[in-house]
Amino acid sequence: MKKLPLIQLFLIIALGISILANFLLLNREEQEVDPKQVQLLEYYEIKRNADSLMLSGEYSKALERYQEANSLRPATFSSYVDSMTIALSNDLHDHIALGDRLSNHLKKYQGKENILAKDTLKKKQMISHLELQWDSLLIKHNHHLQLLEEAEGKIAKLELNLHQANKSVLMKTFKNQDGVEVKYIGHTINDQAEGYGYAIFDKKGFYEGHWAHNKRNGKGTYYWANGDIYKGEYVDGKRSGIGTYHFSSGEKYIGGWKNDLRDGEGKIIDAKGKEVASGTWVKDELQKDKTKKKK
Repeated sequence: MKKLPLIQLFLIIALGISILANFLLLNREEQEVDPKQVQLLEYYEIKRNADSLMLSGEYSKALERYQEANSLRPATFSSYVDSMTIALSNDLHDHIALGDRLSNHLKKYQGKENILAKDTLKKKQMISHLELQWDSLLIKHNHHLQLLEEAEGKIAKLELNLHQANKSVLMKTFKNQDGVEVKYIGHTINDQAEGYGYAIFDKKGFYEGHWAHNKRNGKGTYYWANGDIYKGEYVDGKRSGIGTYHFSSGEKYIGGWKNDLRDGEGKIIDAKGKEVASGTWVKDELQKDKTKKKK
């Protein structure tokens, strides 16, 4: 016949004791109150509570209750049960010690787990930040590529325009409507001076400004060999419109012109900057003299 394990034997004994205690509790009112019996009932009650705590796994509380029960244990209690109780108490101490060690290991593990979780969170946050930076750099890179492509397109267009402009800028010699030899360099269309250019007139004067059909047209400046300068408007190679004629003496005329002659409203300023004459000019003659007398 197989022997029952120690723990099962103890539980059977505890169960029997609990049944006996219940029986005694039910009948104690009908019997005379005996202090020893009361002590015994209290002992069984505490033992039963300790058994319940042990079965539910609450070893620390069960040990406390067992110790409390031992303090009330009757002197006639079986020595066999005493030895079982002592053995069980020792087992409980071992279980509690083991539970404490497991609890400490669990706390250490939880601490390491918390540290690992924090470190993992930081790494995830860092990865998210780097991903955002990468996306931002990628957007900027694509934008710069677009700007670069646009710039390359503009450069190609400018190179084409410059190439065409170089073809249209020529140096040529021709005679104007007055038969004067003109050596010209500048923009041309259909082999004629057109646009902006420079010219020497029969080695006696120099012009820079706008041209049309080999003639000075638009704004320009003419320099004579004697030091006189005209800066103003031209029409078909003639001074026409508004212009200023600077004499080499320092005086200047500011006003209207027509066919290379002063025509329209104008005035003369002396070398000191003082106005000395003004009025209406016709074919280079002042019609209404407003000459100011010198003080």
